[in-house]
Amino acid sequence: MWRRAVSLVTPALRLPTQGAGLAPVTALRQALTRQPMGVRTAVTQPKLELTSEQTVAEAVTRDLKRGNPFFAVVQVAGKQYKVSADDVITTHRLDAELGALIRLEKVLLSGGPSFSLIGQPLLR
Repeated sequence: MWRRAVSLVTPALRLPTQGAGLAPVTALRQALTRQPMGVRTAVTQPKLELTSEQTVAEAVTRDLKRGNPFFAVVQVAGKQYKVSADDVITTHRLDAELGALIRLEKVLLSGGPSFSLIGQPLLR
């Protein structure tokens, strides 16, 4: 069966065999990663976008004025939840009455349409 499969492989991918008819791993890796003749690839490095605190503050202020939706990832009773305005979360072990407003101190991440603030581990 192995010999039948090898005969279906194009001549460019045929490899010299060793021992029991198996190709060495390095030769196989080289054949599979070989570029076709006449094809060139260009490797480009992604540009890192560095923003200052002022730029982020401007984005937050702009989204607040526009009324864009915000979200946050918070930790409540050892679990993480993604919440937005007027969301309801159900959790155990929380000393609060049903329907009560609570202040969430452990905010891990917050964001909007044009920004994301990531804590290390919490936002301050």
